[in-house]
Amino acid sequence: MADDYSSNAQTLGAVAIDSFTTGVLETEGDTDWFAVVLEEGATYNFGVFGEDGGGGTLTDPTVALVTSSGAELASNDDFEGQSLDAAVFGFVAPRSGTYFLVAGGFDGDTGSYSAAIELEEPAAGDDPDDDYPADRSTDGALTANQPVAARFGDVGDVDWFAMTLAAGQPYRIDVSAGSGTFTDVVLRGNGIDGLPFLIDATMPFTVPRDGTYFADVYGGAVGDYTVTLRPLNISETGDTRGSATAVANDGTAQGTVDYALDTDVFAARLGTEETFNVVVGPRGAGALSLEVRLTDGAGTVLGTGDYDAEADLWTVADVSVPRDATYYVEVTDAGSLVGARYDVEIEGFVPVVSDGTDARDDVTGSPGADTISGGAGDDILRGEGGADRLVGGPGDDGLYGGEGADTILGGPGNDDIAGAAGADVIRGGDGNDLIGGGTGDDDIDGGTGSDGIFAGRGDDTILGGEGDDRLSGGIGVDRVEGNAGDDELGGGRQDDVVIAGDGNDTAGGGGGSDIVRLGAGDDQGFGGYGNDLVLGGAGDDLVAGGFGNDTLDGGTGNDTLRGGGGADRFEFRDLVAGETDVVEDFDARFDRLVFEGVAASQVDVAQAGADVEIEAAGQLVVVEDADAVAVSNAVFILG
Repeated sequence: MADDYSSNAQTLGAVAIDSFTTGVLETEGDTDWFAVVLEEGATYNFGVFGEDGGGGTLTDPTVALVTSSGAELASNDDFEGQSLDAAVFGFVAPRSGTYFLVAGGFDGDTGSYSAAIELEEPAAGDDPDDDYPADRSTDGALTANQPVAARFGDVGDVDWFAMTLAAGQPYRIDVSAGSGTFTDVVLRGNGIDGLPFLIDATMPFTVPRDGTYFADVYGGAVGDYTVTLRPLNISETGDTRGSATAVANDGTAQGTVDYALDTDVFAARLGTEETFNVVVGPRGAGALSLEVRLTDGAGTVLGTGDYDAEADLWTVADVSVPRDATYYVEVTDAGSLVGARYDVEIEGFVPVVSDGTDARDDVTGSPGADTISGGAGDDILRGEGGADRLVGGPGDDGLYGGEGADTILGGPGNDDIAGAAGADVIRGGDGNDLIGGGTGDDDIDGGTGSDGIFAGRGDDTILGGEGDDRLSGGIGVDRVEGNAGDDELGGGRQDDVVIAGDGNDTAGGGGGSDIVRLGAGDDQGFGGYGNDLVLGGAGDDLVAGGFGNDTLDGGTGNDTLRGGGGADRFEFRDLVAGETDVVEDFDARFDRLVFEGVAASQVDVAQAGADVEIEAAGQLVVVEDADAVAVSNAVFILG
């Protein structure tokens, strides 16, 4: 696709004041420039709007205002952290002339968008004087505990003040103003050193590293105010390694988010004899968003916390320390509600390693990464937490993975296998196995035998293997494949791929826009809800679309094609002389019959009683309860 607007001052794009235009970012990294003519001293608002604001398909727009040489004067991404659209408010033009509005996509995003610019008119009775601009050119500056007098010159005026802040030091910004005059203060990174974040600065906060930041003070009415940068003396224990809060092995300690970007440090004495999990979770009410790290005394990170949304826990799992020493758990706020509390728990354990016996083994693992084999016999193996390896061996075994990304091998025998939480790899082996994937993106192969596989929640891959299997993808974007045998397969709620394989199979897509492919054998395929693609393959198949705008192809054999509700497309690609396909539930107003690989002279449409018969290259297609004229108008031939 050609580029609609260039990425330089030679662009043909332009946006008039108080107007908008549209464009497309065609390739990753593309930017579009638009010329805008501004007047010195006038105040403008401008932005780029995509999917959030209904301006196009661009998911995460960015916007900038630059000079003809590309020097940036103002920019924004995710305005005020509330929308993925990008907008700059209150830009004051330093001189009259042509500038360039630059539309871009965050991290190379592509798609369509709208770009707009407007002149901000002073309201009646507003003070036209603006003492501090709302961009990095401001000469406003805040130093610790020194009040600065300022004025909101109009309703919605925004004043920026530069500040030099130190990492780890808590601050708050206080504003004293008349009733209704002041609305909010937002802390902003300088946009150059990788700190573009926006947080509420009326609450206590820290910054991630030393540098220059800006306080954006928002006015609600014309009037005078004072603004003060307040360093705070919050003496909570645990803010540094030197004042770390102790947490015992197999013990629990409590922490609190005292201010934005607060970091609490907990010290634990850990040894080489055990493996450890560090678990952080909410304590009472209050929304939490955290980053969790386990470090040694030199600050080397030994592990970071993975968040489990279902359990609402951050876990640094299966950590082995290099020496007996004191280690530190660092918990940093990443958008929590100030005042929210949490627990930090250290779990120490010795992983279980068991080779099993020829008798009936009953083995339970630790919270960590266990290796458990059952040997011969009808064994019960439980992995519990951690990334476990369970091997059932010969016999009718019961294998339970528990939490963690487990590898479970059933072996010969009729096994009962449950993956539970985590992205598990499960192999049923020989025998008639019953397998449940649980939550997580699982990879399941039933092996030989007549297996029952129910993948559960997650984006799963299921292979039934040889035998008459019953397979269900569950919730998630799944791939379900039956292989050999007379299988029953179902996709689930999302957009699934269901492949029946050899045998007389019954396959259904379920909810979502699915692909259902039938193989050799006399199969039945059902699309279900959604805009499905159902392909018949070899054999005398029933190919049914269900609700939605479906595409149906019976393949070779004497097939029955049933569209169901929606505007369906019946395709005939593999024409075989002497075969007969039947089309049910055909509505000539919406449905279409498409013949490929055949000339128009080889297609004949005729009324045959209540039905219509179409002969194409020697194959017969019977359209039930239809009119030949209407059907002829719905036939498309692709030679």
